Amino acid sequence: AIFYFLSVSIALAACFVIWGGLLDARKSDSLKGLRGARERCLFECLLLLVALVSMAGVPPFMGFAANLNMVTALFDQHESILLMLYVITLVLQLVVVAKMLGLVFFAEPDDHDGMLGTVIGVGTKMRIALFTLIAPLFLLGFFWEGVWSTLVEKANSFINF
Repeated sequence: AIFYFLSVSIALAACFVIWGGLLDARKSDSLKGLRGARERCLFECLLLLVALVSMAGVPPFMGFAANLNMVTALFDQHESILLMLYVITLVLQLVVVAKMLGLVFFAEPDDHDGMLGTVIGVGTKMRIALFTLIAPLFLLGFFWEGVWSTLVEKANSFINF
């Protein structure tokens, strides 16, 4: 559960920072301001893609390992009702992620503010910060077993100390 919480926290933090930057640049207060954002700031949209896909639990990202751990733990504990609710939540999460990605990548951009041709995104320092926030979602997706076993060992040695 801690690994899942960590995974979702990192992904949501990245999503909120990217959404906020893109919506602020468009002077929009609704998600419709993200329509066709790929035309204006592809780098931020790709980072958003990584965060959303990780949150949805698609391999090889950290969210997949976290969701796999949760499903395995619920299955091992014979919690069938909680397991069904969790799987339903995952399906709903996939639907929301698909809608968000469709809005950003496949919706026709609107040019109601005349800013379609300009590249509007977050600054270079923010891009570096976003990249360092997104990197664990990808890296821990590949190496989660080693990281998890090390964390469990350290926690057990701390408790037994």
